[in-house]
Amino acid sequence: MERGIVPDVKKIAVLRANGLGDFVFVIPALEALRATYPRAEIVYLGAPWHTPILQERMDAVDRAITIPDTTGVLITSGQIDYEEQDAFFERMQAEHFDLAFQMHGGGRSSNPFVMRLHPRISIGAVDGDAPRPDRWIPYRFYQHEILRNLEIAALAGAQPGSIEPRLRVLPSDLEEAAPVLEQIEHPFIVVHPGSTDPRRMWPEVGYARAVDYIIKNLGMDVVLTGVESELAQVERIAQLMECTPVNACGRLSLPGLLGLLSRSRLMLTNNTGPLHLALATGARAVGLFWAEQALNTLPLSRERFYPLISWQRECLLCGTWCDKEELDQNARNGCQHNASFLLHITPEKVIAAVEEMLGEV
Repeated sequence: MERGIVPDVKKIAVLRANGLGDFVFVIPALEALRATYPRAEIVYLGAPWHTPILQERMDAVDRAITIPDTTGVLITSGQIDYEEQDAFFERMQAEHFDLAFQMHGGGRSSNPFVMRLHPRISIGAVDGDAPRPDRWIPYRFYQHEILRNLEIAALAGAQPGSIEPRLRVLPSDLEEAAPVLEQIEHPFIVVHPGSTDPRRMWPEVGYARAVDYIIKNLGMDVVLTGVESELAQVERIAQLMECTPVNACGRLSLPGLLGLLSRSRLMLTNNTGPLHLALATGARAVGLFWAEQALNTLPLSRERFYPLISWQRECLLCGTWCDKEELDQNARNGCQHNASFLLHITPEKVIAAVEEMLGEV
């Protein structure tokens, strides 16, 4: 298979329309493409929230375009509008992309999406019998997402620079965070207890105990964050506590959260998008990981990050040995429980990690 730098590249498309952490993991690959093709226009194809978060925050992307709802790629509503899809692809074909990268999973749905852009060369990962673009690598679940995206970019000759994702914090981010920052009297820690996957969520009582200790013994304020759908969880944690945290759940957009994180001393959270966003702003963090997801998403450096990993592999409710790749591929046949796999991480271990990270500032 041909690989290496492609001549006469004027326009590049990159498809990556999944979650917040997934976006952070693609930043080094975008920067590698920019360094290799400095005169090309790089167009990011993503979800609606990508446009405001990309604006002015990195030099590697010139434009962000929201893609239409597409089965297996992006669903924001309950219905696919095929006329909207047809109009979108007609516009994208008129862009005349030289390179189109699929950095959105194994390619069963995302490779056909990229091929429908009609680029000069399509590039991506291939899982099993997924359609194959012009240049491709096998998709293996157990590979770090940052390295996977860099390997895909390397198919067009892009060589990595920094493997640390970074995002600029704008004055407008701090302006949005100001109402929360005004409630804080001392140096503070941001605690984000939620997650889209309950299996990687530390128990609420653990967060309550750790946050009480931080406020009582470390002389710091704690800000609880989350999206609106996590408000009940955040309120339960606050009710379990003896001390009073600042509750910012549902009060900040992603840019506002960026502003808050950039002023924090530390973030404490599960393996979730805001953890990776915090590190991209230059913040420090303690992250709680299930071993099954550590290989794919564990931050690569340790200067500003302390990992706590749970090696629990059996569901505590049914005893099933859980392999995340098999769970995702055979959702109906494996363990059906959404119980936490982080129960073996104790509050004492979390507190020790927080103290160590704060002591290194």
